[in-house]
Amino acid sequence: MSRQVVRISFTHASTDRRVALLGAFGFHAKAISRETGLTTGQVYARLKRAAIRLRDYRDMQGEFAPIIVRRSEQMVSQQLTRCLPVNGRKALNGVV
Repeated sequence: MSRQVVRISFTHASTDRRVALLGAFGFHAKAISRETGLTTGQVYARLKRAAIRLRDYRDMQGEFAPIIVRRSEQMVSQQLTRCLPVNGRKALNGVV
């Protein structure tokens, strides 16, 4: 059985570019696979080619992690204020 060779291209609007984008945001390979229709092996191959490590985002090592945290911090903080217990009492609005 011969394997078909597929070129990886990060040109505008390609599936490969979408894999790189989602990987840069730190999404798990299975989630990227579901989103793009590729296998997890294909996802990992594209991420390796793009020099993107999924754990970088979670470890605040990537280029995008600090930007995303800064931009979403206020919204997340407001949601947490509504759902976290205060002085041992349940939050009024329940879980977000």
